[in-house]
Amino acid sequence: MAKQTLKDPETVEAKVEEIISAPKEELVKPEITPKDDNAKIINELREQINTLMAVADKKALSNYFNKTKKEVPSIMKLRVFEGLVVLSWKTIKDEVFQDSVTRAWRETQIVELTFEDGTTKELPLIEFVRKYKYLDTTKVGQSFDEDGSTFVKLVRSDNGKEVLVNVAFVN
Repeated sequence: MAKQTLKDPETVEAKVEEIISAPKEELVKPEITPKDDNAKIINELREQINTLMAVADKKALSNYFNKTKKEVPSIMKLRVFEGLVVLSWKTIKDEVFQDSVTRAWRETQIVELTFEDGTTKELPLIEFVRKYKYLDTTKVGQSFDEDGSTFVKLVRSDNGKEVLVNVAFVN
């Protein structure tokens, strides 16, 4: 007896009958949400977007907005340490070593902060990270350096003074 394939008309009819006579499962009806639920979902999505914009890297956002010609969000935050606005920081010392007594790995990180009044201060990175506060500012302008760095002109919310800061130090 020859093997029947799906090309054989009798086999095709048998398969069709088998499919038709098989018990049908109940159809699943999609849930339709009322308009109130849609508004709730939209509000939740807006909150998520606002959260993501608040924690996003401002330099990367600036680069994206410059490429797509969209406006950078106008509210930005600067870091304040011991009452002074921090305009920039750089790593002075970054050493990793193993303690000869405890055999534990130790790390020494020292940063130099530059404040808005032109003064600088060296301190351990961990101290800076634990003690800085944020200051809300409003963006009023933007400029570019000859090497391609992006600077933003910000107005402080506490006293109204204008500050020019590299985008890398705004968050």
